[in-house]
Amino acid sequence: LLQESKYIFFHDLFKLSQEGSIFVLSEVHPRLWPEFYKLIQEECPYMQVGFNKNGRQMLLRKSRGVDDGAEDEGSSRPLMISDKDRRLVKKFEELNKYHERKINNGWQRQAPKRRGA
Repeated sequence: LLQESKYIFFHDLFKLSQEGSIFVLSEVHPRLWPEFYKLIQEECPYMQVGFNKNGRQMLLRKSRGVDDGAEDEGSSRPLMISDKDRRLVKKFEELNKYHERKINNGWQRQAPKRRGA
């Protein structure tokens, strides 16, 4: 649902949050982070971005000095992300491409195995 809505929930949450607010988002498979990063890049450039736990957690912080009422002012600011974390986003994009290719080629998840059966 979040992907279908283009992450509008998070866009609104970030826009209405106070300056200095910190968000920690967890995901088992970091394949989703590139889409999320794109949202932040395009719609929320006032956010600082980082990763923890080898990319399983995305760390976000709303920058100080951003006027929520002036959307155009924030868009001219560069998104704050380290080179290391930028490389992780590229890695996650590749992981997502491989996963999509696997799904498109007919891969299906196996049913969980029952112990003792």
